[in-house]
Amino acid sequence: MEPTDRPIRILLIEDNPADVQLLQRMLTEAKRFSFDLVQAEQLSTGLERLASDDIDIILLDLSLPDSEEMNTFAQVFACAPQIPIVVLSGLDDETLAFNAVRAGAQDYLIKGKTDSSLLTRAIHYAIERKRTEVRRSYYLQTEQVLRQVSSLFIDPSNLDQAIDETLRQTGSVLGASRAYLFKIHNQDTKISSTHEWVVEGKSAQIDKLKGLDTATFSWLMDNLYNNKIIAVSDVEQLSAPEREKAKSLGVLSVLAIPIFTRGFLYGFFGVSETARHREWKEEEIGLLRNTSEILGRAIERTQTEQYLQQRNLELATLNAVAQALSASLELQDLLDEALSRTTHALGFTSGLLSLADEHTGDLTLVSRTGLSKLLSEKPETQHPGFKVCERVYEAKETLSLEDFSKNAPAETDEIVKAGLRSYVGAPIIYKEQVLGALCLFDTTPHPVTENESTLLTTIGQQIGVAIENARLFSDIAHERQVAQTLLDTAEVLGKTLQLDKLLAGALDELQRMVPYDEASISLLHNEACWVVASHGLESSHPKTFNLKEHPLVRRVVHERTPVIIPNVQEEPDWLSTEKVDSVKSWLGVPLIAKDKTIGALTISSHHSIYNEETARLTLALAHQAALAIDNSRLNEQTRTQ
Repeated sequence: MEPTDRPIRILLIEDNPADVQLLQRMLTEAKRFSFDLVQAEQLSTGLERLASDDIDIILLDLSLPDSEEMNTFAQVFACAPQIPIVVLSGLDDETLAFNAVRAGAQDYLIKGKTDSSLLTRAIHYAIERKRTEVRRSYYLQTEQVLRQVSSLFIDPSNLDQAIDETLRQTGSVLGASRAYLFKIHNQDTKISSTHEWVVEGKSAQIDKLKGLDTATFSWLMDNLYNNKIIAVSDVEQLSAPEREKAKSLGVLSVLAIPIFTRGFLYGFFGVSETARHREWKEEEIGLLRNTSEILGRAIERTQTEQYLQQRNLELATLNAVAQALSASLELQDLLDEALSRTTHALGFTSGLLSLADEHTGDLTLVSRTGLSKLLSEKPETQHPGFKVCERVYEAKETLSLEDFSKNAPAETDEIVKAGLRSYVGAPIIYKEQVLGALCLFDTTPHPVTENESTLLTTIGQQIGVAIENARLFSDIAHERQVAQTLLDTAEVLGKTLQLDKLLAGALDELQRMVPYDEASISLLHNEACWVVASHGLESSHPKTFNLKEHPLVRRVVHERTPVIIPNVQEEPDWLSTEKVDSVKSWLGVPLIAKDKTIGALTISSHHSIYNEETARLTLALAHQAALAIDNSRLNEQTRTQ
């Protein structure tokens, strides 16, 4: 036995003054060791001393004024199972003392047959045996906990429940006030408690530990990233931010182990003590480290499974959308099918798809799926989901809202009334040009992961490519139709030399290529024009006019080039001369024959907007019409002569 660095603190529970004096004298005679004796005459007083003093060993007389025999031992042992007990027995109750040893006491001494040496040796042996016993019991308990914790993660049906049980078992074995798991998220800018266990009688703090800024707790994060164990017996030792946070939660001591998954810091697993300051032992740190490794492997396996599931979902979704997009070159068909498959694959209940007009940029609702009758019957621009699509289109990035009832924009009120609670939307993009927006809705709060957001962005790009392909196919088909129309026009115009039939045929053929509401062909004589053919014009429309009265037609004739007015309400020359309020767009092209301007062809629309392409097509037909008019005039001159 080696001398100790401090006196051994003994609690003597004995009501006989003579026995107390004898024991004090024997302890004083010990030369190699020092003792600090605390005495209680009653069991109740002794139990109070156990609760308030740091006791190393208990010397216990079983017969006390307020308790007798084994009941005395049972109460003391229940109050302090970790402290060794040596029973003091008389000659007539040695059997009782032996029974106490069988129940958990370390030894017993017979009063009157004990000297200083025997008492000192019994005290030290009892302390060492108890330490060994406690250590063995603790190791067995920790091994059992580690086996049970490991079994929880063999094939967990519910990972969260397995983690909660791990925290409960670990915290209980360590005798801690709380156990918790923290996760780092939001690109390492936030740290949150995801799971917590608290000992009975303590309140949960998990809600106070959500979304903490990692930048605020730099000391903590530096230690975690460097894979350092944080074992602090007094939170006053922490840096200011960590200290203030711990004190606000009532924490006195803390032990935390970093968790790494797939080579990256996931967060940390830890316990804290709120009842007393605590020096963390090596075996306690070892238990928490081993449990953290089990947790880390389980989380990493779950992450891998989730990644594979997500990748399978992504591939299946992309494949389904790709099939839908390749099944048809008809734009409406492919949009309907792509929207339907995307909505189903990502687990939403409904969706909208909007495209921007190629010329004006105005967004138009072109496809919808799964919407309630209330929403389906809404006009496009009044559809509440359409406003969400506009936000996505203008933002040019994927947007989402898990729950409309929380911080939702005002324009989503009608969506909530219709029973929708969440959305995610992605722009439809082709070569950095935003073509429209794809928006999905759900009737319940629907969180969107970063992977799902990326997937929807990819789908938006796929749809963008498909739209361009469909438009290219449509353009090619349109060009073929135009070419055929021009051939047909040449054939029609070549079958007659009668001017009225010739011009009426020209306007009919033009309608096949360029939609219009009003059209007219005017022939020129000096600075005057007369309308020789028309379609859609009111009967009161003048048959002749001077070019000065119509500056737009004058520009067409004098400049010998098409004049395009996409929006007549923004054209001063139109507003000053024309009285047709319903016209939206106007186009005029010259009629040129043998390098001489012989008139003008003009069209107007109440809905369409004319552009360079429509001007090109109209001019091509105008050239054929001018040639036919010139041939008709030549024929008339020949007949006259």
